[in-house]
Amino acid sequence: MTLKGCVMLKKTAYRVNQIFQVAARKP
Repeated sequence: MTLKGCVMLKKTAYRVNQIFQVAARKP
C-alpha cells in the first residue's frame, strides 16, 4: 500500500468514526 493510500484510509476511518460518534449521541 502506498503512503497516499494509507493516509487516505486513515482520513476515511477518522471521518467514519466521527459519524459513528455523532450517531451514537442521538437517541
